[in-house]
Amino acid sequence: MLDFEPLLPQLWHADKFLSFSFSDCRVGCFKFANDLTKLCDLTGEVEWSNTNEAVRKCAKLAKDRNFKLFALGKGGVCLSGQDMKDKYLDSGTENAQCHSGIGIGDSMFVYSLGKPSNFLFLSFVT
Repeated sequence: MLDFEPLLPQLWHADKFLSFSFSDCRVGCFKFANDLTKLCDLTGEVEWSNTNEAVRKCAKLAKDRNFKLFALGKGGVCLSGQDMKDKYLDSGTENAQCHSGIGIGDSMFVYSLGKPSNFLFLSFVT
């Protein structure tokens, strides 16, 4: 059984964007959702011992397009979209597998760039 806890509220400031701690903007691990916009493929660039740079690159691409949510799935594919909230909630968490903040196989790890009150925030506590 998984326990859930809300994430801490965090606002994004442009001058601090690249030094932001991504642990505060994690939404959770979900099954892969179709029809999301592929922003880039970072699968060849993921450093599995420290995935922060891949998350940072994907976050910047999503932010540049004014998306509020983004995800890393399938081992490093950066995804986003205007209606992403509905898609990740519909896809669910059953059998989703993520490692170090990146979805593995047919899974994706979702992050937020917006105010926490606008999204469902879950942090899986093991």
